[in-house]
Amino acid sequence: MEIEPIVFNPRNPGLGLDFWVALGIACLAGIALWRINRRQRERKTAGSLQPVWSLLFFIVLLIGAGTSAFFCWMNTRTGPVVITSEYLQTPMGRTPWSEVQKIYLHTDQQRSLIDPALKTGEVTKVLVVEGKNGITHLLWEDQYDLAAILEAIEKARGEEVEEGGTPR
Repeated sequence: MEIEPIVFNPRNPGLGLDFWVALGIACLAGIALWRINRRQRERKTAGSLQPVWSLLFFIVLLIGAGTSAFFCWMNTRTGPVVITSEYLQTPMGRTPWSEVQKIYLHTDQQRSLIDPALKTGEVTKVLVVEGKNGITHLLWEDQYDLAAILEAIEKARGEEVEEGGTPR
């Protein structure tokens, strides 16, 4: 059965507030580091805390820059999902339905640090599509409408997708 392509866009496209906060912190730390080092050169004497402040602002600069770079990279891994009767296409690549090995909905919950048998925290659902070609498509619940994507996959393939680790 032919279905026309169905496109699902991510809920949070683009760089979010986290990126801009991390970039702002990195810029402020860089300015503070530059001012501390400039002041040290002007005085020609090192204060007792100037090396400590320089080290602190350098570490904050590295953490802020690394965090903003991570969010930039993560943004490239989030994009539209296209489902047709022939293939599934995500930012991770295109996989024909004949090459799909497993499709399942994985539910994950963080375990307690004190007692690993206890599950605490937020429940996260991930739609996993494993291909025979080595490409694994992971679609997170907070980024995509998994119920609509599951419905479109079932319509395109004519099979139901089960929850848990029992893939079809």
